[in-house]
Amino acid sequence: MHADFEFRNVGPRTCRVHGFVGLALYDASGAKMPTGVQRQAQEAGAGPNDIPTVTLAPGGVAGYHMSWGHIPSGPQPCPIAERLHVTPPDELDFVVVSAHPRDGNSPIDPCGDVTVYPIRPSP
Repeated sequence: MHADFEFRNVGPRTCRVHGFVGLALYDASGAKMPTGVQRQAQEAGAGPNDIPTVTLAPGGVAGYHMSWGHIPSGPQPCPIAERLHVTPPDELDFVVVSAHPRDGNSPIDPCGDVTVYPIRPSP
């Protein structure tokens, strides 16, 4: 399973981002889920193994991709995340975002670790 997320520069000045987000998943009760977060510089079949620095003008958008496994190892279903705490690269403060996609696709329900990929310019 996978999902894409975007960051928008809402400030009045150009900014730069480089690297990976920090990420924590929380369930509906507000408890932090015991999900590990792996970082991977590229996806299978992607280009070179580099991590770009993304320059965002005011209003500019960049994004990151996240993937996770969805195969339960027993009779219990995979846990469903309600919220994500996302920390942009080189920042200490996180933002809270819904873990439910607006497009109606599957919720974020990892049966193990999640993998995040570097922030990239949005198309």
